[in-house]
This record gives sequence, structure tokens and C-alpha cells, in this order.
Amino acid sequence: MFKNKKYFFILSILLIIIGCITFLILLSNINKEKYNQLISFLSQQLFPITSSYIYIPCNDLSKISGIMKTNNVLIRHGSNDEWDSHIREIGNIIYSKKYGKYFFYYSGYSGAYHGNNVYIGVASSIDGAHWQKHGKAIIFPGEDPYVILKDKKFYMFFENKKDIPFKNIACAISSDGIHFNITSPAVLPAQRNDWNSRDVSSPVVFKYNNMWIMIYEGRGKVHGQNNWGMIGIATSKNLQKWTLKANPVFKKFRNWLSPFFYWDCFVVPDDILIQDKNIFLTYHGYGFPSKKGFQTSILFSSNLKKWQKVSKNIIIPYDTVMITRMRGKIYLVAVSEEGDVTFYLPLM
Repeated sequence: MFKNKKYFFILSILLIIIGCITFLILLSNINKEKYNQLISFLSQQLFPITSSYIYIPCNDLSKISGIMKTNNVLIRHGSNDEWDSHIREIGNIIYSKKYGKYFFYYSGYSGAYHGNNVYIGVASSIDGAHWQKHGKAIIFPGEDPYVILKDKKFYMFFENKKDIPFKNIACAISSDGIHFNITSPAVLPAQRNDWNSRDVSSPVVFKYNNMWIMIYEGRGKVHGQNNWGMIGIATSKNLQKWTLKANPVFKKFRNWLSPFFYWDCFVVPDDILIQDKNIFLTYHGYGFPSKKGFQTSILFSSNLKKWQKVSKNIIIPYDTVMITRMRGKIYLVAVSEEGDVTFYLPLM
């Protein structure tokens, strides 16, 4: 029938490809979770993950159902004799048009963690794929860094770890994104006799409706019982003077029974992404149902007042997950099991 073996071979390959595509489409309609697992396996086993990916694209966080680890490492933890041999809380990624670079901020420590022996570091990249560490951004104990750009200056907000117990969010400023000087060791201090009286930390700062917003974690007392993590909001016109809203905007803790019912009874904000007037917030939390310690989920809000989860089932098994958009795609960033800061892809 086929006199030319070449055409027969090509036709056979095309039929196999069409069959595989049809099978994957049917599988995706039957079980999306199994489909994502298969695609993840194929992409990691059969295709090298570099600048191209084989996966169901998810550029809308309201539709996220899982994540896929890539082979792209942002930065690796330092050696045993370096200050960042252990990477702790990671910060955000920003892009500076002035320098034509991405900047990434994180915190690390060496040896045993004592609370006040952790420092903030910075790395930069021209293309978002190859990163260079620049050492400590500031010679001052701190973690949970979050950096924004205003008037060509870099404003860093972070948890002040100099004094124990920790109570304050500090602010530092830089002109080059690498070397920072403190302007206020307590730009947002803990409050007295309230849900955020023990500690305020984990700042997430952004501009919304011509007002600077800081989403943060507060710890204190609630009805005489210890609260180990609720999410609050503060506002500012100049990034230096902040006004705190009276009540937390997201909490799970109600009483001593709450930790037994919620995996995210105590919560900590991580990063935000604004899409179509919706604010998406990654956060990590823990409670007794979580046997893996801190895990991450995603909230969204259209008004900063009412927050709800994008999905009741989305749980990302990592502590502190940041969001960034590069080359038209959304990426998640977290510390991997190997202790390195790694890119992850959101899956539909």
C-alpha cells in the first residue's frame, strides 16, 4: 500500500502524536490531578527544564490546583563556613529599570539558629535565570525582608531581630539595591495589650488606591490566650509613618480548640500579586492537623477587608512561598528540600 517507507514512517509518527494528545486531553477531563502528575513526570524525565516547560499554564492564581518543581535554582545555600549556609525566610523579587536587573532578597544564618544570628542577603540577575550573590544587604540582624521601589530608591521592610524578644518591623533604604542603611529600627512596633502585642513581623508592602499598604503578621493575646499568628494591615502615605487597623483581617484562631481543627490555625503573610483588581496573597500557617509543620496556601480579596482561599484544597508543602512574574509567566519561589531557593510553576 505504501511504496515509500519514508512517508509511511512520518504518517505513523503523526498518528502516534495525535493519539497521545487525545489521551492526555481525555485524562485531563477525567482527573486533573493525575494529568498534572503525568505532565510533571514527562517534563522532568523526558525534557530538560530550561526556558521552556511542558505543563498546563496557570497565569491566573484563582485557578491554581498545584505546583511543579523546576530545575531552575535561584540561589544555593552557602557552604558551612559562609554566613548563609542555612537559608531561612526568603523575600521578594523586584525589577529595577534603572539597573536593568532583578533583585532578590532573603535571610540566612550559619551554625545553630539562635534568633538574632540571622541576616539579610541580596542577589541580582539580568535575565532572571542566572543569579549573582552580593553578600549581606545590611549588617544588622533581620529576616522576612520585603523591598519596594519608590522614587528610584529601594525601601526594605524586615523583622528586626537584634533584640530578644522580637517586637518590631524595621525599615532601611538603598540607592543601588545592594547596600542598605537603617532609617528606623521600629517603623511598625508591636502594640500594647492586643492581638499584636508580642510581635509584628513578615511585612508585605505594596501600593493600592494611592495608599501604601503593609500586610503583616501579629502575635499577642486573644481573650487571654496566646495568638501565634494572625494577619493585619497598616497604611501609610510616606512609607515611614504607619497607621494600624484595629483588628486582624484574616485569622483562624478563636480559642484553645482551634489548633486541633485547622492546619493553618496560625498564619503568616508571604507575598502578593494583583490581577484584575484582585489581590492574591500567599501565606503559610500551621496547626495540629498539619503533620509537616508550616505549609502554604493562597488567599484573595477585592477590597483588603474580606479574604478567602482560592481553593479549599490547595496546600503547598513549603514554608514561605513568594510570587514573581518574569517573561510573561507567573512563578512561585520557595526553599526546596535541598535547602536552595528554587523556582516552581503553578499548575491548573
